[in-house]
Amino acid sequence: MRLIVANNKKLIEDKTAPKKKKYPDGKSQTQYGKYKTWTYKRWAWEFLCRNTKFRQACDRAAKASELSKSKVAQEFGLVTFKHYADVQTKSNVFPVFKDGAIRIIPNISSEKLEKLVCIFPGQVLIRFKLKAEVDAIAAIDAQLKRARRRLLKLHAEYNQIGDVHAAEMDQEIATDPLSLVQYLQILDLKANGIDSTKEIAAFLYAAKPGTKQYENLDNLVRTLSRSNKIEDADEYPIKHYRYLALQLGRPS
Repeated sequence: MRLIVANNKKLIEDKTAPKKKKYPDGKSQTQYGKYKTWTYKRWAWEFLCRNTKFRQACDRAAKASELSKSKVAQEFGLVTFKHYADVQTKSNVFPVFKDGAIRIIPNISSEKLEKLVCIFPGQVLIRFKLKAEVDAIAAIDAQLKRARRRLLKLHAEYNQIGDVHAAEMDQEIATDPLSLVQYLQILDLKANGIDSTKEIAAFLYAAKPGTKQYENLDNLVRTLSRSNKIEDADEYPIKHYRYLALQLGRPS
């Protein structure tokens, strides 16, 4: 909701204007609410929304064609376009990331179903059965194991074809909630012009005058410098968010 001028005399409410999400300035960890309950998908989205190029692309595509929106989604690993400033609601959920997404065409009826399916380069079509004459659950598990082995074999073969190379993600990244929220804090602090190691350490560890953290601030600064956490934070909005999006559930 926003206010607009009517006849240059008074302000009225424009109830049609969509609400826009406000991002924290990073000065307090409390700004991130119940971050320990966030899913991997939520973490991935939070980091992507800190990607400057993604934000600029969203702003350009906001009033452009659906094709332009689709291209932005494709570039940043989303199944469908979602603007970084969209407010989260029950109907406006976090977006689906394409790397771990699957397409399902179920047939749980008693009739035969025929579908025309297009398989693009680098894709595989596998058909699973939901029923078995012995143990349906065991049969599903067996199919999943065989599918995984087959997919890994095809993945290796795919990498050997010409110049084709399926990207490998560096999995040596922090995924615990405390580290992730600190990376978000660092990114938000830097976005608000706070980029010195001492200032970041003070906000990151709540080192306010009169506290033990403040008395120990010099040591905290040295620890933060040695950890490379400030530099590592920059990688999450650029590429690490896509690895987070591959995970299921919540970080422990």
